[in-house]
This record gives sequence, structure tokens and C-alpha cells, in this order.
Amino acid sequence: MIKGNILDPDVVINLSWGKVAKRIRELIEMDRYLNPKEKEALNEYHEEVNDKISNEISQELSIEGSNIKDNKVLNYELGATVYMGANEYSLIAFQGNNVVLRDVQYPLLTETMSKVEFERKVRENPLNNHLFSDIELTKIEPIEIEEIDENINGITRLTPYQASQLINGRLPEGYANESGKYFTLDGDKWVGLDYSEREGFVEEFDSKEECLRWLEGESERIYEGMNIEIGERSYIIDEIKDDSVSLRDITFSENIGFPIFRNENKNFILSVLDEKETLNL
Repeated sequence: MIKGNILDPDVVINLSWGKVAKRIRELIEMDRYLNPKEKEALNEYHEEVNDKISNEISQELSIEGSNIKDNKVLNYELGATVYMGANEYSLIAFQGNNVVLRDVQYPLLTETMSKVEFERKVRENPLNNHLFSDIELTKIEPIEIEEIDENINGITRLTPYQASQLINGRLPEGYANESGKYFTLDGDKWVGLDYSEREGFVEEFDSKEECLRWLEGESERIYEGMNIEIGERSYIIDEIKDDSVSLRDITFSENIGFPIFRNENKNFILSVLDEKETLNL
């Protein structure tokens, strides 16, 4: 809208199509927009559409199963023709969760509404049957859930799925134990899950034995500076790094004058300790 000279207006006001459409509808209702001939044409159009709707409804009621039902899928895209009441619209735009419709009879008039309201109104009118298609039901095969019954010293083995439930705080009560300690096999890794305290701890291991030792707190059985005998030789644990243990041979250290080192896997050291404990029983 402009005021003043067209080429050099004093005032310029830009209105959205939504505001213009709303104002035009108000003017039509106030009988200040259409001339007598246009009003006569509009009344004839409404009568024609109402008759079409009545005939369509009668046909729908006489044919079992032809009504729009909940087992139908609504499919629509830009350019689709839809009917709401006595009006015919064209779907011209999607705006987020809204749709924009253009009145076919009066193209200058547009209307914006939410998709929820749009789909509800579309379902109410039998003239929109062309937008619906039947749902193809797919048979869902039951899923067999793996069950594992293994408990070692109060430590329960879980399936990988159950372990993920535990991590996400959704382990069913039937699988929970008093110790709060669990283990599972995930691919080629054994995973220990220690939830004995408020904060859970999760560790991966190469072997089941190592995983159980960690859960039982046996990883603290070996420490740097610890003396250990392997065979007939004496060693001090010089360094522990991941699964590797560096041993310093002290059997003949006073005579040789320089240190001798060897590296062993942590599991090997623990197995030596296990063997000595068994012999002492």
C-alpha cells in the first residue's frame, strides 16, 4: 500500500498475504468487497459445492468401508487439492509445523493453519478420499531375547543388551544382584561393570579371568615395589603399565652390579600368585 505519488510515495506499507487474506474475508462478510454479480456467482459456487458434498456423503454411507477411517494413511504434497467445508483449496507451502492454503475460487485469499488442524479438517471431508491410502500391515516376528544364567562369586553375567540397560539405569529388578557387579562379552572383549558404589565403573579386558579379577578387586594384589618369586629367582615389580609388568631381577644384583629386567603380562603374575596361594593351603 502506498500513499502519495506512485513514483515517489510519501508512505509505503507492506502487508503479508495472510493479513491481506484476513482483511478481504472480513470485507466479504461485511458485504463491502464483492459487487452484486460477484456475490451471485459466489452463492452459486457454494450451492454447487454443498450439493457435491451431500452427494458424496450419501454415496460414502451406502458403501461399506468406503469412509475415511483410522487405518488410512494421509498423503499430501505441494499442489494438492483439498476440500474444507464448501471451499476448495490448493496446498501452496509448508512453513515449519504449518501449511499454507490458497482459495481456488479466490486466488488472492490464503490461509495458514497447523498441520494438526489441517489433517483433522481434511479427514472430516469425504471429498478428500483421494488423499488417503491403505496401511500395509507388516507381520512382526517375535524377537528371542538371549538368556544367560551364570553367577561367579556373586558376580552376574549379563547379555550385551542387559549391560546397556544397566549403564542407562534401566536394568530390570530380576537381573540385579546384591554385589552390584556384572560382566558381559561384547564382541571379543570382556566388559566388567562395577556398580557397587553410587558411581558405576566400566572396564574392558581381553580375557574373562582378568575381567573377574578386576571385579573382585584382585588387580590390587600386585603393585610397584612388590617382591615376588618366579621359579628360583627373586624380583621386584619395577613398573606396571596397562597389562604389562616390568620386573627387576634381584637374585644376584649384589654380585652382578647392574640391574636385569624382564617384562611379563599381568595375568601371568596373578597366576603365579594364585599358584603360590594354592600350595600354601
